[in-house]
Amino acid sequence: MRLDVRQLSRPEEFEQVIDLQNQVWGLPPRDTMSPITLTALAQEYPRTGWVLGGFLKGRMVSFAVVLTTSEPDLVYGHMLGVLNQFRDNGVGTRLQGRVFALLESQGVRRICWTFEPLESRNAHVYLNKLGGRAIAYHRAHFYLGEGLAQGLPLDRFLYKLEFAERRDRSQELEPLGQALAAYPLAEPGQVPEAEAVLVETPWNFQALLAIDPDAARRLRADTRQVFEECLNRRGMVVDRLYSGQVEGQRRSFYRVRRS
Repeated sequence: MRLDVRQLSRPEEFEQVIDLQNQVWGLPPRDTMSPITLTALAQEYPRTGWVLGGFLKGRMVSFAVVLTTSEPDLVYGHMLGVLNQFRDNGVGTRLQGRVFALLESQGVRRICWTFEPLESRNAHVYLNKLGGRAIAYHRAHFYLGEGLAQGLPLDRFLYKLEFAERRDRSQELEPLGQALAAYPLAEPGQVPEAEAVLVETPWNFQALLAIDPDAARRLRADTRQVFEECLNRRGMVVDRLYSGQVEGQRRSFYRVRRS
């Protein structure tokens, strides 16, 4: 499956990006990026950002929006979306790789973006496969229209990746049992004074949200308390995600350590 990735510049391409925002995340018109904004971000000079599309047989199935920042060599990855039917087959990874290559060719050395702290699948890619770190916790980072998030505040990790340090560390992870023996658990009101701690996160958050939204909201509140203490007050970072079987159940834990 060959993914054609290119920078976008035409009005009809921007309309496709807007449609994908609705199809990927369910965003209504009021919450999508406008054609005017996308045009401004795609201009070559002055450079304010990049808008790229990933195409399969001429059909746009993924896109990425990257913004410049006021810090030298640092950009912000605002959006990367893939149609549901094309997830888990490498489309997102290939698009991301092409984005990284483009940015590096233009002198970019670092990238930040945000992601859902309770999504283990994304965390595995970002922390274990790419090797970056979550450096801050943002409470209710995004606001969406009523009902879209089932009343769940859209908290996010702020993630940072140095291109020069990017590499797959997933094969270097110790087994979950070994990690549980090595690091204490951090829970609401009980965050040990240690060099590193573990914080549990759901193995399948979307399933929990669909089955028991109230439990998902309680989990948001509990993990928010721990992450705000560790990252925002103590200056720690999240650098690993461990997953495995514990007493017959699939479970996941973040490692949070002093930076």
